[in-house]
Amino acid sequence: MRTLALIILPCLFPCLLQAQELSGRDRYAAAETAYRDGRFKEAVGLLREGEDAYDEALRPNVCRLYALCHLAMDDTEQAEAYVRLLLKHMPYYALSLDDPAHFADLVEKNRVSRNTLVTASQQLETLEEAPVPVTLITEDMIRAIGADNLKEVLATYVPGITAVEGNSELNIAMHGVYSSVQQKILVMLNGHRLNSRATNAQAPDYSISLDKVKQIEVLRGPASSLYGNAALTAVVNIITKDGHDADGISVKAGIGSFGTCKADVLAGKSGPAMDFLSWASVYSSEGEKIHYTENSTGVWRYYPLDGDIYINGFNRKPTYDLGCIAQWDGHWKLYLNLQHAKMQPVYSDVAVKAPYSYGKYRRINGEKPGNSRTTLRGEVQYSRQWRRWSIDATLYADMDRQMNYEADGDSLPDGFFILPPEGEVLDSLPAKRGFFQMVGWSDYAYGVNVKGGCSYGRDNAAHGNLLAGFQLENYTLLSSDAHVGDNFDRIAVTLSEHNSQIRSGSELSFSAFAQIKHHLSSRLIANAGLRYDHRRRFNGKTVHSLSPRLAVIYKTGR
Repeated sequence: MRTLALIILPCLFPCLLQAQELSGRDRYAAAETAYRDGRFKEAVGLLREGEDAYDEALRPNVCRLYALCHLAMDDTEQAEAYVRLLLKHMPYYALSLDDPAHFADLVEKNRVSRNTLVTASQQLETLEEAPVPVTLITEDMIRAIGADNLKEVLATYVPGITAVEGNSELNIAMHGVYSSVQQKILVMLNGHRLNSRATNAQAPDYSISLDKVKQIEVLRGPASSLYGNAALTAVVNIITKDGHDADGISVKAGIGSFGTCKADVLAGKSGPAMDFLSWASVYSSEGEKIHYTENSTGVWRYYPLDGDIYINGFNRKPTYDLGCIAQWDGHWKLYLNLQHAKMQPVYSDVAVKAPYSYGKYRRINGEKPGNSRTTLRGEVQYSRQWRRWSIDATLYADMDRQMNYEADGDSLPDGFFILPPEGEVLDSLPAKRGFFQMVGWSDYAYGVNVKGGCSYGRDNAAHGNLLAGFQLENYTLLSSDAHVGDNFDRIAVTLSEHNSQIRSGSELSFSAFAQIKHHLSSRLIANAGLRYDHRRRFNGKTVHSLSPRLAVIYKTGR
């Protein structure tokens, strides 16, 4: 008997060792083979045996195989549960020709139920009901590419948006339409405008923290009939997380080449009658400095001068994004946000377009050369719903301080003269070395936005909803100043107020809109809207505009 045991045990030992060493990937491969051979129950059993051995990269494939097996066994309920789990691991799962039609139906059904947006019609709707082309970017998609700023996210995921190199600002273009700063695309945070009222500019830079983002909704085309004159080529609406999404405190910090430092803090909590989210993001980088001699090639310049160019420098004063959102009682919402950014110019721009010595130029209001912007935003919102009726009312205020500080050249050829406007202390100023100029201004805007809606009909018959609202806003340019200097540090002329390049004053604008979204059938939707704008300009002129729109949407289905 003992001899027989000694013979059997060595024979069994390799089999036991092989079973013990079978990895999660090996079990998944065996289960996939069993599924293809039609042994569906065996495949499910193999997947369950390796449940604790699957890594994060393999999880989506495991969920997919579970779903396929249960579909093959006519267990649709279990299959749908695993499809939902698949979309949790990979919200942007792309269907392939290998996916059966029934599986594809479940993926589309559950993906649509998750992905809702508010930007396309200023109301909650699914992607397939949007009246304009829309790209929806989730936080998982942002995390998947390791993006550091909004420019990288939009250039990666949005068809038609391309990265554009700017001299003193991160920039993008929609369908090739761009300006020297980003002022063709309206950027919003939860529907609150981020673009400057003075210039329409909003750079997709590090002043918009990505840590707080739940999703980004992009309208790929003009949307002035919904959002006014800033929405010339596209609309980007950044939707933030809620406190329950964060559910605690997370801290991230990192360092990189060229003196790059970054830190992010996100904190959130929710309760029965409150929800709170706060964030703080700081970014600083000396940027890459490249020296060019007067004989060098590869840099755009008018005159062959020695000097440096600078790539992606955000320095001397860090770029930051500080904010919080508090919601309580189910009706009230408070939003506060403080942002600052300034990018170091790549080269001197106005006079000679050549390399320059950034460190030699004086600080003005704490800033070295570049286009800087500091903005404080706030709003209080009240929303309520009674059966088929809803109302949203928002009071808001924004304060801006912007400064365009140009270093125009370390040394200038003979014959350069600056001619100040009439009435200044100097009639002319010879520009020899270290010439610079600065224009800065402060402005603010405040207003009220009211929107009401009503739904009608029944879901199994013709139904829809009506939406109407208005916005009243006052914009004031409070002050502006301009300096011209030379020798890197000397301010030669400070322009008087009547000669300032930007005149102070205010203007009043009123906008009203109405919209109907009518479901003609289960697949056919009509969406029509009208917007009216009335503006009283600073120069006394009055501007009127009427913007209609009409869309017919056909919802496809399998």
